[in-house]
Parts: sequence; structure tokens; C-alpha cells
Amino acid sequence: MEKLKTLAETANQGNMTIKAVFDQLHELQEQWRGVGMLAASDNRVLGDAYRYACDKVYEYIQIDKELRELNYKKNLEIKKELCDKAERLITEPSIKAAIDGIKQLQEEWKESGTVSREMNEVIWERFKKAADQVYERLKEYVETLKSKHEENKTGKLNLIQQLESLTATLPENNAGWQKMTEEIEALLTAWKQLGFAAKKDNEELWNSFKGLRDRFFKAKEAHFEQSRKAQQENYRI
Repeated sequence: MEKLKTLAETANQGNMTIKAVFDQLHELQEQWRGVGMLAASDNRVLGDAYRYACDKVYEYIQIDKELRELNYKKNLEIKKELCDKAERLITEPSIKAAIDGIKQLQEEWKESGTVSREMNEVIWERFKKAADQVYERLKEYVETLKSKHEENKTGKLNLIQQLESLTATLPENNAGWQKMTEEIEALLTAWKQLGFAAKKDNEELWNSFKGLRDRFFKAKEAHFEQSRKAQQENYRI
């Protein structure tokens, strides 16, 4: 009887798990049943006290169960809200905002507490499905970007080849130099209209294009400098 009273008090203080309370209660009940028969008068009095002590323990268990169910319900509402937010991110226009958002929601999910066993897998699958779709958008975006980078790289290599072919033979007169200058500036405009290639290729491609262009304008400057000198010489003569 004293052990049952102590168990009820300890349980109500929240110092034991439900399993531990059940295990100890069942052990004490087994011990009670193992005790020999008492006189009828003692048996009635002690029996009533015994049932009262057991009821106090069951009362704690019932209260704890109700609190846990209330907590499960609260946590489920939180997780449903996180699912709603995750599902909205699937159609978020900004990929960066969607990824940043889903990462934040995943952190919040870890802190959102447990739910009942029967709802745990259901609600997790809903959240995971939304998160997977957001990350699938990122994967598709990366693949599209990679494809676009390759397309731009091919375009820029083509412009470099055109510039190299164009400047392979330099003009012999001023009109030719002017015409070639316009053609080179058109190639530069086309270059600017192309998007970026992959980061590892951008600098190398630009240096190749710029090097050919700079070489042309250096030759052009030399040509016109020589032309001016010849004109000055002819003027003096």
C-alpha cells in the first residue's frame, strides 16, 4: 500500500515515464495478489484502500495521456502549417527564395515536436513530397543553366573564329580599315548579346576575343600613324 502511494506521488510529480509507471504498477499488483488471504473485515478495508491507490496511479496515466494527445494535436497543426508553406514554395517564382525557404522550413520541422504514431508517417510524407519538388526545381534549373552556358560557349567560340578569320588578312587602305572596324564592332555587339558561359570558361573566352580585337586596333593605329607620317612628308615635299 505504501509503495502504491509513493508511486502515485512520484508519477504526479512527472518524474517517471508512463512505461515505468505501468511496469511498477503491474509489479505491485502482482505482489498484492501474491499475498495470502486476510480476515474478511481487513480485506474489505484494505481492498478499498488498494483500489483507491491504484485509481490514483491510473488517474495520473489518464491525465498524462490527455496531455500527450493535446501536445500531439498542437504539433500536428504546426506541421500542417509547415506543409502548407512548403507546398507554396513549389510555385515560388524565385528559385533562390524557394531553396532558402525550404531549408528554413526543414529546420523548423526538426523543432516542431512529435505527433501521434498513426499521423507521423502521413504528415512527414506530405512535407517530404513538397520539399522534393522544390529541390527538383533546383535540379531542373541547374541543368537548364548548364545547357545555356554550353550554348553561349559555342556561340562565343564561333564569334572568336569569325574574328580570327576576319583579321587574318589586314586591309591595305583606309576604306578597308574602316569597313573591317565596323564588322569587328558588330561582332562585339553580338558577343555582348550572348549570355555568360560557365564561370570556368568566361575569362578564357573573353581574353581570346579581346586579344584578337586589341591586335587589330593596334595594327589599325600603326597603319594610320604611318599614313599620317606619309601625308606630312608629302606636304613638306
